[in-house]
Amino acid sequence: YFRRYCDLIADAERVLTGLRKSGLQPADKAILQFDSPEDFISAFWGCVIGGIVPVPVAPVRNYGERSNEAQILYSVWETLEKPCILTNTRMEQGVKDFSRLYEIDLAC
Repeated sequence: YFRRYCDLIADAERVLTGLRKSGLQPADKAILQFDSPEDFISAFWGCVIGGIVPVPVAPVRNYGERSNEAQILYSVWETLEKPCILTNTRMEQGVKDFSRLYEIDLAC
C-alpha cells in the first residue's frame, strides 16, 4: 500500500472537515472501526491534525451478535464516555447492528 503524502493530507483534511461538522472538538475521542488500511489511515490522521484522540479498536467480525470482540468494543466505548465510532460505508450497517444489539445511541 502506497499513498503520496499530499494525497494523505488531502484525505485527512476531508475527514477532519466531516468530524468538525459532526461536532467533534480537539481532545474529544473517536473510536476507529475500519476494514481497510486506506480508510483507517485517513481517519487516524484526520483525528490527529484536528487534535481529536484516535482510538483504534479491532473491527468486530459480526456486529449483530454478542461476542468477545463486540464486548471489547462496547467496553471501550463505555469507558471513554461514549465517543463517536468512525467507520466507512462498508461497515456502517454492522456498526448500526452493534448499536441496536447493545441498545446504545451512536449519534455524534
